[in-house]
Amino acid sequence: MKSSAAFLLHAALALAHSGISRVTVDGTEYLTWDPRIDSFLGDVKRVGWSYDTLKIAMPNVGPVSGPLSANFAPVSNIESPDLACGKNAKAPALKAVTRAGAPVSVKWSNIIEMHRGPIITWMGQYTPGMSPNEVKFFKVDAPSYDAKTDTWANERAARNNQTHTFMIPSDIKPGAYVVRTELLALHTNSPSFALTPLGGPEFYLGCFNVDVQGSGTATPEGSTFPGAYKKGDKGLTFAPYYGTGSGVEVDSKYVVPGPALYEGKHDAPAGSPPAVKETGKYAPALQAKYDVLKTDMEQNGGAIIKLVNKAWPANQELAEAGLNYIKMQFSTEWRDTMSKYEGTRKEVDNFKAELDKQKQ
Repeated sequence: MKSSAAFLLHAALALAHSGISRVTVDGTEYLTWDPRIDSFLGDVKRVGWSYDTLKIAMPNVGPVSGPLSANFAPVSNIESPDLACGKNAKAPALKAVTRAGAPVSVKWSNIIEMHRGPIITWMGQYTPGMSPNEVKFFKVDAPSYDAKTDTWANERAARNNQTHTFMIPSDIKPGAYVVRTELLALHTNSPSFALTPLGGPEFYLGCFNVDVQGSGTATPEGSTFPGAYKKGDKGLTFAPYYGTGSGVEVDSKYVVPGPALYEGKHDAPAGSPPAVKETGKYAPALQAKYDVLKTDMEQNGGAIIKLVNKAWPANQELAEAGLNYIKMQFSTEWRDTMSKYEGTRKEVDNFKAELDKQKQ
């Protein structure tokens, strides 16, 4: 019974999963690859790596088409090549341009707060034609649990307009890099998940390319994915505190998994922000329509997240909240929200038709 309930939860949560929505690098906003839209558009120019989207099968229904056929999905196998940049990841056509030492803000799609865990960001030098599994990544940012506020990094990002900001080290050698960032969700390490097929950490990750400009010389030692994380790492098996009251006693023991953080230098960037020619955006009229699609996706996804957070509060685990969550899926409010999402998904097809018409 627990396994069936957990599977139903996981399948329905597919639309509520998180991924990178867009990035702002050294003051310039770029489009990353969004499977909810871009996987239906054919070739697109983005700074983010594309990947094969995972189909979600609802119980007794089989492969699901329509709005569930392309969405953000976690990687859960630390030995899978998918852990680098997604399944069969493909390099993007564009790259962001940044000065060493500049800030990078990653805006995620809606984040579920009960997906407690750190946000870990890596960088690795890149040569065109490399597989993401060949890139040697070094860790540049890894906020996790904060005892002062009794919050996890994903919770703080969710409350900061779904956004987390990190800094490009100022001392690294200039050149092309892949940035790999992930929300590491630890909720599935809780006791109620332990006996289900869904037990274990979930990695909500994305990669994008940047060209770093500067005069640094540092070439930090890196690790490949898979390989950077090891089975049994306590930072992967840790079960966050779910319950009433403070989680300080339990959660303050958490240690981020993987190799040590590259401390490096973080001096202010030199000179003016670089001039950027392409950001992945369309001509103004088309971009306005694309932005409407993104906004509608985020609003409909946000409505789903609100229902999830209502039925499954951040301080509860599966055993306590699972039944309420399953009941919520059969509510009129849930069906109406899903219907709106499906309507937006159909608008994506209309947008593709307009793109195809302009290419003729």
